[in-house]
Amino acid sequence: MSSYEPDITMLFMLGGGVLFVWGFVRSVYLCFRKLLYGEERGRTSDDEPGEIYRIMSSARQEEIVDLRKNAILRYLSRFTLTLGDEHLLCCTGSHTDTAFSLSENEEVNDGSVTANETCKGTEKNDDIEKGNKDDVQDIGIGDMAQDSTTAADKYTHISIPLPGCDIEGIHICSCSMEAEKEDRQEGNKWKLPSLFQTRDDDAREKQGPITITSDPNHHQQQQKVDKRSVPIFCAICLSEYETCDRVCWSSNTDCSHVFHEDCILQWLISSGKKRSMNQSFTRHPTDEKLLENEFCPCCRQDFICVRPALLGSEESV
Repeated sequence: MSSYEPDITMLFMLGGGVLFVWGFVRSVYLCFRKLLYGEERGRTSDDEPGEIYRIMSSARQEEIVDLRKNAILRYLSRFTLTLGDEHLLCCTGSHTDTAFSLSENEEVNDGSVTANETCKGTEKNDDIEKGNKDDVQDIGIGDMAQDSTTAADKYTHISIPLPGCDIEGIHICSCSMEAEKEDRQEGNKWKLPSLFQTRDDDAREKQGPITITSDPNHHQQQQKVDKRSVPIFCAICLSEYETCDRVCWSSNTDCSHVFHEDCILQWLISSGKKRSMNQSFTRHPTDEKLLENEFCPCCRQDFICVRPALLGSEESV
């Protein structure tokens, strides 16, 4: 028995060594596989288990689509407005008329002419009184009314804020980057506390400086929004914008295209669904993950700038 026991002990030691080596090699292989193929195999950067979209169940795929739709609506809410008469423009050469200006200059069917037309007739060096035949044309009352109605219907452009600016004219991306820079600078500063500083002084410093202005036009200047004129056609449905239509533009400053809200929403949802077939989603995916590769259908640039915090914003009609 004494000569047989060392053989069993040696066998157990050899087996334990093999298991140890196998476990070590397997752990190294899994770590290497996680670093290179973690996203493709259903692992995210935070080591939370995920699932590839194309192998999900139909119910889970519909849930991802709903999450993407809600995220798109939240992020585009500040870049969407309802068109009114003040947004419709009639650009002819260097002259631009709005719907309001066209309605004010519109002739009445009973033959009466507005004061603006009367002023225009008297300013032409009294050509009518002098009998200048070259400048006077025999135009009927019905033709005048028909021409004014046709001009009022031919809107060529709409007026909306600049690319990257929300409905209030605020450049979201630049504001968020400046705020982050200021926060980092304030966090790096070290201030020597004063022996005579009270709690009220600390509260005033946290509130920041209070600016008082007596200019009555100061509030109006803050509300002034820089706008641009864009064609009245939607590039997706190829139809004209009309009053009460909801239009949407990009939060990216490099994309200047404008679409109907429903048109761009359906485009982003369908394109995002197609591009996410091989992507992995966790149980609670982030907005950055849901809105990846959401490109403009015209210029193929990012249509949504996910970096700024646009959640919970309200629309201004």
